[in-house]
Amino acid sequence: MAANVKPQEVLPELRGRVSSLDGLRAISIFMVLLGHAGRSCGFPEGVPSWPTWLFNGPLGVRIFFVISGFIITLLLLKEENTSGSFSIRGFYIRRIFRILPVYYLFLFAIMLLARLGHLQIEDGELMHAFTFTTGLWMGPSWMLGHTWSLSVEEQFYLLWPVTLFLVATPRKRLLLVLACIAVYPVMRVLVYLSPFAENRSYLFITQGDAIVFGCLLAILLFYYASYVTKYFTQNVMITRVICLFLIGLSNAIQSKAMLGMITVPLSNTIESLSIAWLIGSFIFNRDTWFSVLNSRPMIFLGTVSYSWYLWQQLFLFECGAYFSGMLFTFPVNIVASFVAAVASYYLVEKTSERLKKYLMTFPALSGSKR
Repeated sequence: MAANVKPQEVLPELRGRVSSLDGLRAISIFMVLLGHAGRSCGFPEGVPSWPTWLFNGPLGVRIFFVISGFIITLLLLKEENTSGSFSIRGFYIRRIFRILPVYYLFLFAIMLLARLGHLQIEDGELMHAFTFTTGLWMGPSWMLGHTWSLSVEEQFYLLWPVTLFLVATPRKRLLLVLACIAVYPVMRVLVYLSPFAENRSYLFITQGDAIVFGCLLAILLFYYASYVTKYFTQNVMITRVICLFLIGLSNAIQSKAMLGMITVPLSNTIESLSIAWLIGSFIFNRDTWFSVLNSRPMIFLGTVSYSWYLWQQLFLFECGAYFSGMLFTFPVNIVASFVAAVASYYLVEKTSERLKKYLMTFPALSGSKR
C-alpha cells in the first residue's frame, strides 16, 4: 500500500476536475484538424510550412497522450488516497464505458461504408482497429489511421493500473516512471534499426513515453507537491517560452529530416517533457492563458474532442481520395465534423456516461467494499 496522503494535503488544484485540461484538449484537436485539413479540397495553397513546427497533428496527439497519462494516474491515486486502495475492476469498467461505445459506433460506420462500396479497407484493418492493435502488423490506411493512437492508449490502460497496484510506494512509483522514460529512447532506436521501422510511429513501445510523462507529472504533484509546484509558478513566461522553443525546434529539425539519430530517440522525450511542464504551468497560474483555456467555449470544445477526433477522419482527407462535394471541402468539412462530434457526444457519450453512473452504484461492478 502506498504511503497515505491526507486529503487536506492534496493540492486544491487537483481535487476536482483539473482546470485547463479541457482547453488543452481543444488546442490538441485543433492541431489534428488543421493537420488533416491541409490535405483536403479547398484548403488554401501556398500556406508556409513553418507554422506546423509548433502546430501539427502528431504534436496534438502527443498532448492528448500526456493529458491521458496525467488524468488516469491522478484519478487512481486520489481513489487510493480516499479508499485505501483503488479498484482495478472499477477502472476497467469506467474505461469501457468512456471509450468503447462511440469508438465502436465509428468502426461500424466505416464497416458499413466499406460494405456499400464507398470505402476500401485493407484485409485485417478492421480487426486490428476492433482489437486495439492498429499499427502492430501494418501501417493503417487513412480512414482507420487515427485508431493507432487509441490502440496505444488502450494498451497503456491495460498495463498501468496493474503496475501501479503492484508497485506500491511513492518512491518506487517515481523510480519506475523515470526508468520507463529512460528506456523509451533506446527502444525507438532499436525499432528504427529493425524490420518494423515503418511502423515506428504507431507503436506503444515508441510513442508511449508521452503517456508516461503524464504519469510522472501526476506522481510528482500528488506525492511531492511541496518540492515541485514552485517550479511551475516561478519565471513562468521564461519557462513557457523555453518549452515552446524546444517543441518548435524539435519539429523543425524533424520536418527537414535532419539529425536522424538524435531526433529518433530524443524528439518525443523533449516534446513530452515540454508538454508536461506546460500543463503544470497552466494548472497553477491564473493568468491570461488560464482564463482562455478555462473559458466556456474552450471547455466545451475540449469536452467533445474525443468524438471529434474520431469522426473528423470521415470528413478530412486528401482531396479526391474518397468522397467529393461541399461537405468534404475546406472549411465546410471542419464544420461538418464538428456537427458529427456534437451529435456523437450527446447521443452516445452522454448516454453511456449515464449508464456507467447507474451501473457503478452496484458494489460488485464498482469494486466498492461497502
